[in-house]
Amino acid sequence: MYEAPPNTPGERHRAAKLLWEARNEFGRISSTDRQIIRCASLGTLANFNTQKLQDHYYRARQSEQIAIESDEELPIHTDRPVPDAIADPRIIHWLLTTKTIEPLLNPRGVRIFCARFDSLIDLRTCVLSRPLWLVRCTMLAGIDLLGAQCSLIGLSGSLVCQGSMEGSQRTCAIRADGLRADIVFLRNGFRSFGEVRLVGSYIKDNLECDEGIFVSTEDNTAIRASGIDVKGTLFLRRIAHVGGTIDLTRARIGYLVDYNDPDTNSQCDILLSDCRYGAIHTWPSLNAQDRLRWLSRHDDIVRSWYDNPKSEYTPDPHPYRWLAEIMKKQGHEDEARTVLRVCAERRMSGLAERARRDVESNPTTYCGLLAIAWFIAGACAWLSGLVGTVGTWATSILILLPALAVLLLLPRHPEIAGRIEWLRVSFTQRLYKYAVGHGYARWRAIGWMAAFILLGFVMFSESPRPPVDGRMQPVQALALKEWSGGQASTLVDSLPKYNALIYSADTLIPLVSFHQEDHWMPSGNGRWGWFVKNMYLPFHITMGWVIATLFVASFTRLMRQEG
Repeated sequence: MYEAPPNTPGERHRAAKLLWEARNEFGRISSTDRQIIRCASLGTLANFNTQKLQDHYYRARQSEQIAIESDEELPIHTDRPVPDAIADPRIIHWLLTTKTIEPLLNPRGVRIFCARFDSLIDLRTCVLSRPLWLVRCTMLAGIDLLGAQCSLIGLSGSLVCQGSMEGSQRTCAIRADGLRADIVFLRNGFRSFGEVRLVGSYIKDNLECDEGIFVSTEDNTAIRASGIDVKGTLFLRRIAHVGGTIDLTRARIGYLVDYNDPDTNSQCDILLSDCRYGAIHTWPSLNAQDRLRWLSRHDDIVRSWYDNPKSEYTPDPHPYRWLAEIMKKQGHEDEARTVLRVCAERRMSGLAERARRDVESNPTTYCGLLAIAWFIAGACAWLSGLVGTVGTWATSILILLPALAVLLLLPRHPEIAGRIEWLRVSFTQRLYKYAVGHGYARWRAIGWMAAFILLGFVMFSESPRPPVDGRMQPVQALALKEWSGGQASTLVDSLPKYNALIYSADTLIPLVSFHQEDHWMPSGNGRWGWFVKNMYLPFHITMGWVIATLFVASFTRLMRQEG
């Protein structure tokens, strides 16, 4: 065991002089405060621990762990041992802020072990000349570090209860808004009963909250660190329990270490709006599924703020896109694409609901545009009806009548118009999801193309007895006449030989010609001839354009989002 060297006469002289200065400042001083002052001058630990406190502390830690694992409510502070040594918070303030006694203090700072503070430790707007260590101490009225500047704050293993802060209507355990510190320790059994505020704080090195317990009492926020700037590392590993939310809105973090066992209750709610971090710890692995569960907790918190969360909430894409960017920088491109794809899928239902609400708020404009679209479709059908096909005229009437109904009736029923728009947006989003994975699984389009080419190969396959009951026939009139008569001809022989697989690809893939569609077409003969010619062929061509368009759009959409 390490033994400190004996104190020199000069150190003992400085300690005596510091005690003399304290008596001049405060008058009568308790034995606890005298030991704190003496140890601050000598650079030793003011240890008030006893064997009884030691045994009680470890039993309390075990009971806390059992309560956490069984999902029971944690007691406030009655299970933690309350030290008998009562320290005066004014002594801490005087030691760390008085310029005249700085030469009498040891550079190690004020180090206290197992003491109790019954009143508020008020260090607002103070510049602390030395580090402050309060290890396994009990602060029954909180600690105020508003606007303070220091090199180190160590509260490892301590219990901090909420207290009233001057200038604030709300109580909190630690108020450290605007704190400027090199390093802050809230770890190894640290427990706060009340909000820990670190809004707008600047941490030059690390903020360590490993194995801490944070319990909220008022607005369900356990750690409010919005706008915090941690230049080093933020440690959130193996947090024992968080009774509330960790708010990291607008936080700037150099390195995030937050691994928690997913099988325990240490998973906590977290807010990540505009939170940016330079890297994420990759142990045991940087897994997309674990990180998506992490982001889901952020979405659940924001969704709870809405009156109708299932229909009104649209997830904020920033936490997803920032996570994907960091994953990509750390060499996990596939995981990054998974995160972006899931982000698009989670936003899908919210976008459709938003479109429905927009239409319901202004149904007249929407119905007018919808009627115009129907009229254009009807006009195209009417123009095609000039050829004299009775069926096309009937189709024109069936298109024009719904257009009039949309224009005249739907404005009176905005909920129906909104539902139509919701169906349209939902269909579009799902088509984009399954076709190209919202732009992040674009090679699915090649699979769909291959599937439709094979389906077309079956539909366009020639019968064994052309041209009597064959499904295909030449396009050119003279060749068709000779083909229909069953006569061999030089003109027919000069055509490219028909191939069902190549013809399927030629009609499906836009802007590509294999010289099959130019010379062959379905004849309409046979049992399924009419269906293949009039129904399947237009569908086949249309799906080719749809898939190709979605494939091209996936590149532009992906580049726009990543940019």
